[in-house]
Amino acid sequence: MKKIDLHMHSLYSDGVYDVSTLLKMAEERGLSIISITDHDNCKAHIELMDENVRNNFSGDIKVGMEITTSFHGQKIELLAYYFDNVEKVNEFFVNKRESIDWKQIRIECARNTLKTFDELNIKYPSKYRRNLKIPRFESKLYDDILLFNNKEELKKKLGVLYSETGKEFFRKCVCAPGNIFSFDFSKYMIDLDEVISFIHENGGILFLAHPYVYKIENPEEFLDKLYDEYKEIDGIECYYYDFTKEQIDYIKSFAQKRNLLVSGGSDFHGNPERKNEIGVCINNNGYIPKELLDTWQKDRPKSKVLIK
Repeated sequence: MKKIDLHMHSLYSDGVYDVSTLLKMAEERGLSIISITDHDNCKAHIELMDENVRNNFSGDIKVGMEITTSFHGQKIELLAYYFDNVEKVNEFFVNKRESIDWKQIRIECARNTLKTFDELNIKYPSKYRRNLKIPRFESKLYDDILLFNNKEELKKKLGVLYSETGKEFFRKCVCAPGNIFSFDFSKYMIDLDEVISFIHENGGILFLAHPYVYKIENPEEFLDKLYDEYKEIDGIECYYYDFTKEQIDYIKSFAQKRNLLVSGGSDFHGNPERKNEIGVCINNNGYIPKELLDTWQKDRPKSKVLIK
């Protein structure tokens, strides 16, 4: 079976490995098609124009990236594939991102999180009050709060907002609208309409990434609302390394009813805490067959840059 992985990250965003190393890992895994989908840039695909880099992988590489945007205040990410003119697309999104003072935004978000925990009389280490620039501030703060506080008391104070990990807290509380920890990142993000228009104008297609990662209370209702309002989104990521069989089956049915394309990938970053491997995209032990691409590859020319 020919295997594919259409979602992974390099050092150009928040991945651990450089492009050449990723390609070597994909080759060793026996993958036939991959896409490197870094956040808000496609610098990896510009680097792939160098044959010395490209020759590390014998299969096909599809141009791709993961774009951060929002829908009604909820942070979401869209996977873009098959767009033309990699340099132009990269310049557009890099310029958009660089025009935003993310350091100051993160500090404002950290202040908001601390203020809310203070109001709830929840204890945390004093280092967070002294330094608002700690990387992944909210996630690390919450992980320490789990250690500093009695679990049952914390559950009583937080109610439905209680989270098992800092990562879950950030997705479920800080990035989600309508709760006491919410921070409105959406006003700093690239507008969803602009993302869709730009990618489509440049020949690309768009998929909602990892729909069950956003920790939304009713993800199925959210999907209906998103695709009702934005029928221009071409597809949805169905296969993902930690989705359950039930979640995959629901997305497949949802995509079929709405005539959406489906994609899938490992979302490999190389971080040990993620416990996922490149190419392993289904329940942490299954592979995606190449046939997945047959439904959305037709009539789309192969990129001159990416096909060896």
